[in-house]
Amino acid sequence: MSEPTRARGPGDGHYITLLAISLQSDGESATGSIPVRSQLFAPGTTRIRTGLLATAVDLIAGHCPDGAVGPTVDLRLQMLARPPSSGRVHLTSRPLKVGARFIVGETLLTDDADRPFGRAVHSFLNNSMGEGITGPLVPPAMAETSFDEFLGARATGERRLELDPDPRLTIPGGTVQGGAQALLAELAAEHALGGGRRLVASDLDIRFLGRVKVGPVVAAVTHAPIHEGPLTAVVSLWDAGNENAAVASVTLTLESAPVSDRS
Repeated sequence: MSEPTRARGPGDGHYITLLAISLQSDGESATGSIPVRSQLFAPGTTRIRTGLLATAVDLIAGHCPDGAVGPTVDLRLQMLARPPSSGRVHLTSRPLKVGARFIVGETLLTDDADRPFGRAVHSFLNNSMGEGITGPLVPPAMAETSFDEFLGARATGERRLELDPDPRLTIPGGTVQGGAQALLAELAAEHALGGGRRLVASDLDIRFLGRVKVGPVVAAVTHAPIHEGPLTAVVSLWDAGNENAAVASVTLTLESAPVSDRS
């Protein structure tokens, strides 16, 4: 088996690069992994942000079966168990159907003991994107203490966050990377519904509707049904500087993240 692909594309300070993804594809599937470290956790917990796991899925599945394709049409990630708090997250993507226009695939997320803890289903346009983008095997230094902080979203209302399309978050064409959009939606849902608690998504379903052309990107909780059972939210993303053009629609199921007992 060939060695994992090393970095190409964004510089050391880019969102994608900081995830330190290793990646390889064999013409039939794509596999990769990311190192688990504290910056991936919801602050004050040992729970990886689901939006970051969705980013890893997006990048690795986007190289399945035999090279970079895209853009992403939709991606749903469901957590089957708690993600690992140490070691590495491993991802294996395989196509379910390769058509002339779309590639529909499945990604399984496992820990170092090969125990599955998440499953994603996703669709990509079947357009070649060239060599693609991966991260280094060793994470570059990161000034921020968390990806929450790195994202730089700001609250502009009780149910609303805004995000500037910083070059560290954008990809060729100028739009905000899709996984960063998923993370923004997760943070918006926590901001609106957390009441001071840390919330993470146990189910994250994002549908991409348009590119970010101007910014800022607004993420607003538009529906949050109140009933017994799981906490749910619908988050709409739009481009405020481009006549509020729709960017993405995200449906999330949320759960409390356990507080860290680490000193």
